[in-house]
Amino acid sequence: MEPSAVSHPERFTGRVDVYQKYRTRYPAAVLRALEQRCGLAPSWQVADIGAGTGMLTELFLAHGNPVVAVEPNAEMRSACEQLRGRFPQLRCHLVCGRFTRESTRESV
Repeated sequence: MEPSAVSHPERFTGRVDVYQKYRTRYPAAVLRALEQRCGLAPSWQVADIGAGTGMLTELFLAHGNPVVAVEPNAEMRSACEQLRGRFPQLRCHLVCGRFTRESTRESV
C-alpha cells in the first residue's frame, strides 16, 4: 500500500513503541494555561479526541479530571488503556469511521 493510501488512523499501526519513546510529552504548563484561561478544575470531565497512547490523557488524569479517551487506532488505544492501571476512572472508546464536517452536520 502506498503511504498516501494509508488512512490517517492507521498510520501509527506498528509504531506505538517508537511513538511512546520519542514523542514529546505535554508540559504541565498546559494545565496552568487551561486553568487560567477557562477555569479548568479537576471536577471537569475531559474528552481527549485522537488520544493516541494517552500522553495528554495522562496529564488530565493526574490533575484529577475524569477523561474519556477516543482513539480510532487499535494499537494506540491499547497503549492508552494501559493507563487504567494507575487511573481506573479512565474510559477509552473504540471509534469506527471518520469525523468530518459533513458527519457533524448530519448529527445536528
